[in-house]
Amino acid sequence: ADCNSLTSINIPNSIYAIRSYAFYGCRSLKNIIIPESVNSIEKYAFVNCTSLTHIAIPDSVESIESGAFYGCDNLKEAVFKGKTLDEVEHMKNYPFGIKDESVIKAEL
Repeated sequence: ADCNSLTSINIPNSIYAIRSYAFYGCRSLKNIIIPESVNSIEKYAFVNCTSLTHIAIPDSVESIESGAFYGCDNLKEAVFKGKTLDEVEHMKNYPFGIKDESVIKAEL
C-alpha cells in the first residue's frame, strides 16, 4: 500500500487472493497481471490507483469485494476473461466501486 513509485506488478501463481488494501494508494500503478490462481479480490484492494487504465480479471476470480477499484478514476476497461456480462453481474459482492460501470466487459 502507498507505494507511489510502483508502476507494474506481475502477481505470482502462488497467490490465491488479493487482500484488502493490498495496492491502496499506489497512484503510479499502470500495469498489473493477475494469474489464474487468484480467486478473490478483497475490499479496497486497488483503491485510488489513479494510473490504472486497464485490468484483465481471469475466469478464476469468483468474488470481488466492495470498493475494490474505488477511486480508479482513469480505469477505461475491466475485462473479465471467460465470463459473460450476466455472469459478471451475478458475481459474489458485485458491484465493485467503479464510477462508470460501462468500462466492465466480458470476454469468452
